[in-house]
Amino acid sequence: MYTWALHIGYINLENDLRHGVLPADYEIKGATLMGLVIIFALVALLAAFGAVSALKNKNFLGLFFAAGTLAVFGWFAVMTLINSGYPAVH
Repeated sequence: MYTWALHIGYINLENDLRHGVLPADYEIKGATLMGLVIIFALVALLAAFGAVSALKNKNFLGLFFAAGTLAVFGWFAVMTLINSGYPAVH
């Protein structure tokens, strides 16, 4: 099965998925898809701000959700940067 994705060109998804290559590993004009990590890091920063704000207002339900968001998005962003580097190294 061949497909066209952005400016990548034709890629053989069945063969690549059998060999462990995920769509996020493809390159678009020389840069890997690190935009998602940057967005997740910004979400983590907003969650940190929300957690501090909720703690100041003694809003414990808001603190719970902000801390959970910070943990999930922050962990993803940090571990992806550790794994791939910034800018991404092949």
